[in-house]
Amino acid sequence: MRTYKSQRLFIASGEGKRSRGPLMAVLSRYGIHGSTTRSFVAFTNRALFSALAACGFGARNKRIPDWVLSLPGRQLRKLFQGLMDSDGTAEGHCYTTTSETLAYQMVELCAKLGIHANLARRLPKTSVYRGKPIRSRGVIDVRISPVARTLTFGPRNMSYVPYAGSVWCPEVPPYDNLLVERHGRTIFCGNTKYGDGGVDFLPIGDLYKTQVREMAAFLGVPKRIVEKVPTAGLWKGQTDEGELGIRYGDLDRVLLGIEIHLTPDEIAAQTGLPLKKVLHVEGLVAASVHKRKPPLIPKIGIRTFGLDWRE
Repeated sequence: MRTYKSQRLFIASGEGKRSRGPLMAVLSRYGIHGSTTRSFVAFTNRALFSALAACGFGARNKRIPDWVLSLPGRQLRKLFQGLMDSDGTAEGHCYTTTSETLAYQMVELCAKLGIHANLARRLPKTSVYRGKPIRSRGVIDVRISPVARTLTFGPRNMSYVPYAGSVWCPEVPPYDNLLVERHGRTIFCGNTKYGDGGVDFLPIGDLYKTQVREMAAFLGVPKRIVEKVPTAGLWKGQTDEGELGIRYGDLDRVLLGIEIHLTPDEIAAQTGLPLKKVLHVEGLVAASVHKRKPPLIPKIGIRTFGLDWRE
């Protein structure tokens, strides 16, 4: 008979909890003896200890190993059900954890299964029990809805990219879609490459910003709207001119100079703007050319829509 040293595992699966039955069934299937108390299931197994060690130690450090989140949908569905059986509501509408990492991974898991989810934080609370103050930990609720069950996501059509900083008109080829989170809500951000240009008709698309303002004033648009500072509202204090690094009035004069084929030196001389500012605008125009062109169509037919087939 051989003996091995191994850590003893204690899983908080109390009597009456939905997770206890499936847990005991798994242990029995693999011949692992588990002892139970009213609050825990305890057992010893080296292989399971090694696997569960990758899930973190301590409630605030819980996580799903990256390789697990890359499993096929059938296994991910089992994972989701197991998580909901442990810390989810019986109705399946909410999953609660103190681990921020696990909360965001739960959202990712839901997205891959075509389930809509968003985050809500509950701040720590202090209560008094028999004269003794008791401070609870803050928790994160992952609120789950059966919206968009027809969507399926996996390694073949989505990726996770760590990033710190501001995001402005990102490119995510070849799908041109982002799963974004803001104020706890997650949503798919549509075709980011063509963005606001993805419409059927652009009646003022050939006008400069200053011309649009002049037309708006002529048509009697309220002054508060005409003079409103343009902003995408991405964060407090964010403005279009601040992001561009130039006022719209100056920008339009430089763009007009580029349009009529003036050189940077000529534009700077006629506008009175520093040459550096003119070159900056030229660089912005060059870097954004892909956003002003329709998708490329390989030339195969005798006549091709958008090229030599005019309608």
